[in-house]
Amino acid sequence: MLTALTLAGLGGGAFSLYHSIQALRRKKSHAFKVKSIPLGKFKLPWFVLWLALYIVMIIIGLIIRGNDQIASNTLLTIFLVGLAGILPALTIFALAAWRLHNKNDERGITTWRRVAVAMTSGATSAILFALIFETILGLIIGAGLQISTLKLDDPNMPIPNDVRAIIYLFLVVAVVAPLVEEGVKPLGVVALIGRIGSAKEAFLLGMACGIGFDLVETAGYISMGYSSWVDVAIQRSSAGLLHSFGAGMTALGWYYLTHSDSLKKRRILIGLGCGLYAILQHAIWNGSFVFQILPAPIGPYLDKGTIMIGSYPLPAILIIYAVWTTLMVIFFLFVTGKLNGKNIFKRSRNSPGPANDQQPYDPARNYTPDQQPQPVR
Repeated sequence: MLTALTLAGLGGGAFSLYHSIQALRRKKSHAFKVKSIPLGKFKLPWFVLWLALYIVMIIIGLIIRGNDQIASNTLLTIFLVGLAGILPALTIFALAAWRLHNKNDERGITTWRRVAVAMTSGATSAILFALIFETILGLIIGAGLQISTLKLDDPNMPIPNDVRAIIYLFLVVAVVAPLVEEGVKPLGVVALIGRIGSAKEAFLLGMACGIGFDLVETAGYISMGYSSWVDVAIQRSSAGLLHSFGAGMTALGWYYLTHSDSLKKRRILIGLGCGLYAILQHAIWNGSFVFQILPAPIGPYLDKGTIMIGSYPLPAILIIYAVWTTLMVIFFLFVTGKLNGKNIFKRSRNSPGPANDQQPYDPARNYTPDQQPQPVR
């Protein structure tokens, strides 16, 4: 966890500082494009490579699972935990960029500068704001229910039996966490919303914020697993999709709400719906623990049962997460397909592009202040 926070602060901060200085010097940033890997007559999308590497990493983790001697090797454990958090996040982000890229448009959706700043904001300021607000609201709820929240805040603790404790847990993880996290994750994009050139760019940058948030949070959870960290890694495989897709939808909602001609019909309704979806998606995911307290045989099985992968047991609750992950992937593919459609959205007249200067929009170009889009007042 210390390593993740250090890299986010120093590494991400260095990238952001560099890009900020370059922006002040009015230096161009390269267009963000995730090109496929040429393999003879075929091209391999990057997300396929990241997914394959993640599967290999999980297999290695299962082989060494439970080996305390390997777990005691700090550098090796940090390396494996880092891969367990980074590879699935890279997979979903590369898939989004691949899905949104128009093969006939070589300009790219956004710039590397904006992606770097968005990802860093998600891994730093968003984490900080989420910790502050969630801690304060958790203490308020705990005081209102007159219970001690110290043990309940430990993710390794079993589901409590006390009714008030269950209510507290549900309110914190299924109400407070979704509202706070989906609100703060895309702040880096919201700050730039007037300069965002298209709905696709808003969505992709929002996803970058969510990826940064996920990398730090997931690294923290996986590192708690000690010698059986791979169990947590498997359970957190979909966290990159959850956080990035949610932040992408929230940023997309902000774009629609602040660009008056971004949609032909129901702009306000769709914009609010995007943010509401992100919150509900997160709430359902976090609140899935309620299935474990259902009457027998469902509840006890999901709480104590196991799924065998070869000779390795995994918690039965993964069935619920697998179903919800499948539904999220389907809707994610639907949204990215719609965003890349010809008639689903149109570029705002306030955005830099043909509506302003009759020239194709180039995300690497330095626009003058009068050419930059402004948010709707």
